[in-house]
Amino acid sequence: MSKLIAKFPRLALTALAILCLVPGTWLLPLMDRDEPRFSRATVEMNERGSWAVPYFNGEYRFDKPPLTYWSMELGLALFGKTEMAVRLHSVVSSWLIALILFEIAVLLGASNLRGFVAGAAWLTCLQVMQHGRLAVADVLLVLWIAAAMLCLLKIAVRAGSHRLQFDRWFWGLVGSLALGFLAKGPLAFLIPGLALALGGLALWKTNRSAKPLAGIALHFGVAIIPALALVALWGIPALLETKGAYFNIGIGKHVVERGTVAFNKRTSLPGLYYLLVMIPLLLPWTSVMPRALRDTWRALDWQRALMLGWFAAPFAIFSFYATQLPHYILPGYPGLMVLIALLSAKASNPLKWAGKVWCGIAVGIPWLCGTFAFAIGLLGLNRVGDHALPTAAVGLGVMFLLLGTASLQISRGRQLLGIFLAATGCVILWPTFQAARNAHLTVRLHHAVGEPEPGPLNAHGFAEPSLVWYFQRPWNFLTTDDDAALTVVCTRRWRLDGPCLRALIHREALTPVDDHTVEALKKLPSDAGAPEFVQGWNPGTNSWLELAFVRKRKN
Repeated sequence: MSKLIAKFPRLALTALAILCLVPGTWLLPLMDRDEPRFSRATVEMNERGSWAVPYFNGEYRFDKPPLTYWSMELGLALFGKTEMAVRLHSVVSSWLIALILFEIAVLLGASNLRGFVAGAAWLTCLQVMQHGRLAVADVLLVLWIAAAMLCLLKIAVRAGSHRLQFDRWFWGLVGSLALGFLAKGPLAFLIPGLALALGGLALWKTNRSAKPLAGIALHFGVAIIPALALVALWGIPALLETKGAYFNIGIGKHVVERGTVAFNKRTSLPGLYYLLVMIPLLLPWTSVMPRALRDTWRALDWQRALMLGWFAAPFAIFSFYATQLPHYILPGYPGLMVLIALLSAKASNPLKWAGKVWCGIAVGIPWLCGTFAFAIGLLGLNRVGDHALPTAAVGLGVMFLLLGTASLQISRGRQLLGIFLAATGCVILWPTFQAARNAHLTVRLHHAVGEPEPGPLNAHGFAEPSLVWYFQRPWNFLTTDDDAALTVVCTRRWRLDGPCLRALIHREALTPVDDHTVEALKKLPSDAGAPEFVQGWNPGTNSWLELAFVRKRKN
């Protein structure tokens, strides 16, 4: 198998990308709140004929620049208004990143097989398994950062890299920076620039020459100017159309304000948060991360210093950012994957006690989580009438058990076996995604209601963006229309937390944390007849809700 992979590494990475990212992606309902916002905004941009400014639910959406919406339009043209269509850009971007990492690793002296490991480590990383199939902007940003880093390396290895040369790699750098900015803003400039600075700092601290980094830093600084000019081709029309609001809200609120005030009152742990979340999110490669960083530092040259700076850059940017979300450090993962690929397959030195403890944590956490999820899922199948969430829990449990086993094999130098086990875990998620779809509250509501009659749609106490996507119509969340075709109210809510699990284990009745049935039913039109009820899982708040709804009576 290793000889076959070494002979056809790009084909092997393509097959692995399909295994890791495609199965069940069309079944998984739109999760959280960002996915339906991105997805529906793309539809509304197309319906309005607007190429510069996105809209959601009839109003401006300033959260991100437009490249993600433009990319989603291609998926919608191919697959219609489906989950797979709006996620296609993330799947393709993840695959292309794997191919770029292969090229970078080989450029840095790795064999084809080790280059394959770089791309495979990216594809089988738990956070990439998640974000690589979501309808959001994050992986698209990582793609263009990775492309920019490849261009910088190509510039550095050519003759006379200390002299400014406007060749294809320079213009590739310009295009990558511009597209990265159009994907998610200034991070496309900040991360490569900070990677160069941190790499140079690491070389200075170890008394090594940073001359090649100085040469490509010159190209990077000059490339920013035409890259900004390309961004301006979109930015100026967008600012004119919105009278400056796109910049004021998109940068002022969604970048600057989130850095000073925690979004949604999230708890932050400055300097520590990302070190903790990396343990599960880097699985199954968590176990070899310390050795990769140690060996990199011992054999530091300018190429490894640049990869180390790439990995460290998001930490430097976001460790003291007020809003801390796990995916903020995702753009640095490719640098670590290349460093892992440059390791020898076997441990260079026997693990000391600290290394053994780290490996024990990297293997024990997924095994513990997998066993817990599997057990809770089995309990739910036996004791809960609705089997959708318990079925999903069983599937997740099996996946985490496989990730723990993969982590163990990788720590022992059996990286290809670890990759196979992690990919198997992705395939097993197929029925888990179907179970999540069966449990999704908005999907259940849509099935129960069907297509409403023409007219406004009202929702009280359930202002979820998924309503706008699955019904493909605007909703009134803040106002009421007495002539609404459909009115939905939230009556009861159960929180999926510790008390809920204890009640499940002890066969106790589940008590809702909120019961507004009497007050909620008063908000329904008095002449609409008896309400109907539906229950389901709301991923936006990770809770179980009950909704009451009435349709407009036909004349």
